[in-house]
Amino acid sequence: MGTGRLRVPAGAMNWGIAVSVAVLLLGTGLSGQHPGGERGLFGAVLLAVGGLAPAARRRAALAVPAVTGVCAVGYEAAGFEVLASPTWMRCTARCGPGTVP
Repeated sequence: MGTGRLRVPAGAMNWGIAVSVAVLLLGTGLSGQHPGGERGLFGAVLLAVGGLAPAARRRAALAVPAVTGVCAVGYEAAGFEVLASPTWMRCTARCGPGTVP
């Protein structure tokens, strides 16, 4: 007799989370103002790579935060602003949670 729970393989769960994060980052990054040309393409690639990096969290647990951080700095430098960007985190730390700057 089973527990009635749906078993999802760990690898599929990791990729599902990673693809969801990548879609969220690309959607928010490309919906606002963003640079065109090579900087825009470079930033979009960094958004996608930063979002897909958590798929490797079981194999390279220490490398995932490093890759994600480097991608965040890169797409911020390329001119993209997304929900998880350092600018948003600085504003939250400065203003406090629940306040609007």
